[in-house]
Amino acid sequence: MNKQVLIHYGGYVLSSIGALFGISLLSHIVPANIYGTIALYIAVGTLFQTIVREALSNALMRHALEIQQNKFIALNLVKTTQVPIVICFIAICLFCSFWVDAASFTELILSFILILSLGCTVAGEAFLSAVLKRGAYAIHLNIIQWLRFP
Repeated sequence: MNKQVLIHYGGYVLSSIGALFGISLLSHIVPANIYGTIALYIAVGTLFQTIVREALSNALMRHALEIQQNKFIALNLVKTTQVPIVICFIAICLFCSFWVDAASFTELILSFILILSLGCTVAGEAFLSAVLKRGAYAIHLNIIQWLRFP
């Protein structure tokens, strides 16, 4: 098996272990009512991550050969998808602010930052994958997954 394939899929395996570890850790140290709120914010952040992945990551991967030759093509693709992604982020933030009515202002702002940072990580992952930096991609994927819960 190719070393790049092992690094790529090894990153996914370790990332999944990180998710299981994080969920287990949270469920043991956080009271049930607070865990539900945290899980809600993580789910909303993951929703934005998925939307960015579908919009931006797939576009970057479709143009991976061109991006490997000229990295500015990736920048142009990011600029092209920027407005719809910002509109989606604002819609998700508005949804959170109206749906999670028991949240404090600070909690909402921190959740918006979490949602934005999770979305930005997908852009980084997509770029690393498009330029065939598999080791950096695997490391990036794991750091994000292992640090998402703390």
